[in-house]
Amino acid sequence: MEKGGNELFDDDTVIHHITIQTLSVQDGLTLCTGIYDAAQPIRKDKFSTATIPDLDLKVKNIQFAETGDTIDFVCVSPETALSKNSIVTLFAEEPFINTEKLELRLCEITERYFNNRMLTPALEIILNQASPVFKNNRDYLPITRQRFQDNDSYLKAIIVAIKEMDNSCLCIQGPPGAGKTFTAKHVISALVNQGKRVGVMSNSHAAIMNLLKPLSKQLKNQVVVKIGGLGNNQNQFKEQFSEQEYPNFKYRTGFKFTTRQPYEFYSVIGATAYGFASDIAYENPLDYLFVDEASQVALANLVAVSGAANNIILMGDQMQLEQPIQGSHPGLSGSSALEFMLKDHSVIPEDKGIFLERTYRMHPAVCKPLSEIVYEGKLQADADNIRQAIDIPSPSLITRKHGILPVNIQHEGNTQCSHEEADLVQQLINELKTGSFTDKQGQKSMLTDNDILVIAPYNMQVNLLKEKINGNINTGTIDKFQGQEAPVVIISMAVSDVEESARGLDFVFDINRLNVAISRAKALAIIVANQGLESCPVNSLRQMEKVGFFCKLNGFL
Repeated sequence: MEKGGNELFDDDTVIHHITIQTLSVQDGLTLCTGIYDAAQPIRKDKFSTATIPDLDLKVKNIQFAETGDTIDFVCVSPETALSKNSIVTLFAEEPFINTEKLELRLCEITERYFNNRMLTPALEIILNQASPVFKNNRDYLPITRQRFQDNDSYLKAIIVAIKEMDNSCLCIQGPPGAGKTFTAKHVISALVNQGKRVGVMSNSHAAIMNLLKPLSKQLKNQVVVKIGGLGNNQNQFKEQFSEQEYPNFKYRTGFKFTTRQPYEFYSVIGATAYGFASDIAYENPLDYLFVDEASQVALANLVAVSGAANNIILMGDQMQLEQPIQGSHPGLSGSSALEFMLKDHSVIPEDKGIFLERTYRMHPAVCKPLSEIVYEGKLQADADNIRQAIDIPSPSLITRKHGILPVNIQHEGNTQCSHEEADLVQQLINELKTGSFTDKQGQKSMLTDNDILVIAPYNMQVNLLKEKINGNINTGTIDKFQGQEAPVVIISMAVSDVEESARGLDFVFDINRLNVAISRAKALAIIVANQGLESCPVNSLRQMEKVGFFCKLNGFL
């Protein structure tokens, strides 16, 4: 069934009801300018190319005005049925991704298994969801703060355990602010300094670079290379990472190497699954492959790259944002790599890997409800975090210095955006900017735009907030902010009634998404919501758990 007008308006991969203002033909192309309702949610990053299905037209060079409701685009045909005042709808085109190499690897692995029942040792551990294996049958787990209380001995125990892995797979779960990147950087450095070669893989090039940049600084005598994702030549990379500042940080556009600098020349290699599934990676397996944000990496992709390294480390947190998936996946085949390994556990079992149980970001009052509901009470705030506080000289709305502060307002009929909440968010920001933030070292500074994040579940509310909020406040959906932090986070729930909201209760009260949103806050998380939003019918124990979590955050439980 085709989508109606309201559904198209709500779809963030569609620009609905564009009215053509001007058009002209140049060099066999039709150049168009139109206006649209800017209140509709739009994932602008999705619109590199698009189609107008009704007219069977391809569209490219899509440009949005920085402010307002104007859009420019080019139809790749001089002959169209378009004219001034024509009304069209653009559907974003999914970019073509060549998955042939991944598919080939999966077929090879499957065929080999059916022929001789053979898997690589690491892949056997993964598919059997087994505990890691160490050399000489020794067991280096559990690694807990109870056993290793100070930071140095704790990190050293992690490094020793990973060094002693015997063609295996180990998981590291890093809750918000627990130092997953810090831990990975030091573990990888220790391995490389011992002569090991290490790969860094993730779904996104940004996540890979987040590890490679500090590693290139720390490993001054080793060569680090990023493969793909940063342009088709070296120039763009060198503009960001000059030879003088990053002498050992290199870039290659693909998995093609030279005689002078072959694959084996590099100590640390950063690439996506498409790179590590290549022939050269399989022919020269690395000692270790670190898979970052493994809760968003597909199990199938992990299987496809399993022959690229002898040992695999899965890093991430299955209780934060999950992998986006499409289509139908039988059994557990649609799971992420980390989700599959940890089954239904919210905290990694002690015999399966390492739970980084101390957050260096959140005040204890922010951490506590998340720890109790999401992390089985095992996540603790670092002792110094207790100093973090917001001080308002004449508080009216901001009645807490730290923790989670519910601020309720009444509204009706809002399904994914609320003008009432947007106005209240501006009032909260105005009051916050009269106050100061004390950090974990006890240093006090006045609150500015940079100290506040504003988060909403829907793009429509995000667009409204950006339009209404004064200043330069970082505003976006939850997906935008994973990995970021600020002294204060304001969460606008946006909907009047969960039952009538777009995408329903399971989305609005999703535990993982609320966990990510709240845990961005160092001192104070403010939840702006309609009065009584939690009073809604539930259809399952899982939905009851989600509503209960929202009640816990709001202090009702």
